[in-house]
Amino acid sequence: MSKGKAREAWPLNDIPKIPLSASLHKASIITGFSRDAIKNLIAQKKVTAIEYESKIEVSMWSLIECLNLAPVEVLKELWKQSA
Repeated sequence: MSKGKAREAWPLNDIPKIPLSASLHKASIITGFSRDAIKNLIAQKKVTAIEYESKIEVSMWSLIECLNLAPVEVLKELWKQSA
């Protein structure tokens, strides 16, 4: 975990503003979890990510679901509304 406090839950107003994917660094900033913690989740295949040109792009919805920052049902409904 990062030196700062990890987020416990997302306010509903913030969820639509979250990008679908983010760099490992940005995912760390958004969630409050360290890059190493996120890398471990990726290595354990608990979080979806794509590695390209030595960079890692993290699926934010996968990460949010894994960390229980928002219920999956809420994410699905918000995604449907934004489509």
